[in-house]
Amino acid sequence: MYHAAVVLASSSLLPLLDLSSRLMVQAGVSNDDAVRALLPLVRGILASVEEGGVPSAVAGPIARGDAETIALHLRAMNDEDRRLYAMLGSELLRLGADPLEPETHERLAELFGRYMDRETTVTGS
Repeated sequence: MYHAAVVLASSSLLPLLDLSSRLMVQAGVSNDDAVRALLPLVRGILASVEEGGVPSAVAGPIARGDAETIALHLRAMNDEDRRLYAMLGSELLRLGADPLEPETHERLAELFGRYMDRETTVTGS
């Protein structure tokens, strides 16, 4: 379990950075600029974790309960990227759900759940 934990904490960051940089490239950013733009964000989240722990570092549209933004993200992605985003979003929701209203939490959980196991393109929000 120790080794599995270490692998997840280190090497699993790489596919996330790859996905993030690919999405930035799709948005018109060069690959080199995408990676350079993402590194300060990664460093910032790690500093937040170091300062206050994992749950306190959850930020962005999930922490705000912004289902509209999340739905836009999901609709813009291909199926494979959408499933990964939804699975990770669901985990982030679990980590940072305490400050959300129950109905907002439920709405986000339902939105992520729609996309996590899909094999075909879904265009609704």
